[in-house]
Amino acid sequence: MKGVPATQLFDQKAKELFGTFLTSLGYQYRGTTEKECSILLTYLNKELQQTVDIRNEICYTDYGFSVFVWKAGDEQQNILYHVPWEKQDSDGLFLQRAFDKIRGEQTLVDLLSGKTWTLFDRIYFQE
Repeated sequence: MKGVPATQLFDQKAKELFGTFLTSLGYQYRGTTEKECSILLTYLNKELQQTVDIRNEICYTDYGFSVFVWKAGDEQQNILYHVPWEKQDSDGLFLQRAFDKIRGEQTLVDLLSGKTWTLFDRIYFQE
């Protein structure tokens, strides 16, 4: 699709940007799942019982790019960042913006690090 990064580029950029950051917070990379129109990177923090999903879904559902954090056990989830597919760019620059916003927002760093858990009533950042 025009304006949407190829899955290989998305995978590479998402790992480069989010991988080191999430690893520093105790998350382990669990793998990448690719389907015809979607890609999902999963990171797990066993100690916190939290999972971070970084996904891009570009057809059928047309949800676009999202970063989710899940709290195991009660299945609570927060959407930290969302970019609809029609607002994406083929170079994946939206991934950098998402990373910068998440990393720069102390509330989200505290959530990801397990310092606090807050269930938001909205998508935290949206383009």
